[in-house]
Amino acid sequence: MNEYLEKLLFDKVVESLPDDKKELYKYVIQMEDEIASVTATGKEYISYLSFNSPHKKAANQFNITLLELLNRMKEIEEEVGRKLIDCMESIEWRDCTDIVHQHLEYEENKKYFFVAIP
Repeated sequence: MNEYLEKLLFDKVVESLPDDKKELYKYVIQMEDEIASVTATGKEYISYLSFNSPHKKAANQFNITLLELLNRMKEIEEEVGRKLIDCMESIEWRDCTDIVHQHLEYEENKKYFFVAIP
């Protein structure tokens, strides 16, 4: 499966979460992505986390403890993982190569598929 389709399914799963989980998850992931964008190495990333305690700030934002935040994020990530696997397994791939070849210009040695995403 290509990265575009994986990202599409991932976003679909995240959007299907209950609002409280979705809001917490998106907040923390966005915060971590921003930190990753300003740090060059894994060591710098960990150092930034140690000195600035962004997860503690996120916990305060949601009026929970740091341990609750970490536990909720773990639960949400596990739920997203399960739902993503279910979604990937339910995708239908239909080979439309013959139809495309009959009606449109096409590149030889290329297959064309219709992907039905539930």
